[in-house]
Amino acid sequence: MRYRFVQLQQLVEQLRERDIHFVILNLGIDTRTPTSKFFLTVMAVAFSELDSEMIKEKQHSGIKLGKQNGNIEEELKKYI
Repeated sequence: MRYRFVQLQQLVEQLRERDIHFVILNLGIDTRTPTSKFFLTVMAVAFSELDSEMIKEKQHSGIKLGKQNGNIEEELKKYI
């Protein structure tokens, strides 16, 4: 999660150094303003967290399905 957020920050900074501003027109985000930088940061963190939670949900669903099918119990015991 943190890795993607850092990548976004680095990209925006690299663009800024080249006097290129990151703008999301339909959301009104323009990294030339402090408020837009804040919202971009909040969105990046929120999307990263959402992605992480969705991965966890898929993992838990897979484990549950594996247990129902009876083919994961022994493998699961190795890691618990």
